[in-house]
Amino acid sequence: MSLTALYRQPVLLDRNQHRGKRIRRLDHFGIAAKLNAGFLTAGEFPEAAKEFVIGFVTVPEKDEQGREEVSPMALFGLRQEENLLVDADGRWALRYVPAFLRRYPLAFVRGEDNQNNVVVDAGWDGFNDAEGELLIEADGQA
Repeated sequence: MSLTALYRQPVLLDRNQHRGKRIRRLDHFGIAAKLNAGFLTAGEFPEAAKEFVIGFVTVPEKDEQGREEVSPMALFGLRQEENLLVDADGRWALRYVPAFLRRYPLAFVRGEDNQNNVVVDAGWDGFNDAEGELLIEADGQA
């Protein structure tokens, strides 16, 4: 799964540019309707394993010794763009929602300087000026 599979307009979160922006809670999972898998962290295994098949895929990054790295994925469907866990009304069918969806529209990306940066999906209507939790104060503080 690439960032662009879920995030329509990913932009780096900027204290100045995004002052006063709000994030509405994700309660409609239609944004994930075409994802057949999603990333998991090791800390999610105990809960995720109760409801998902967990697979491991190689990722483009290499470790310090130049070896391929693998990433755990929760499977949502077996065909490309098939998510059996999002119904026609955008409801998530299972109890457990993976962390990458719970944190949407925010995500971490590694920059060229090898530092983690936060991106936001500026194309999602829940990232707005009027409703939801305030993300950045008018003075630029989180």
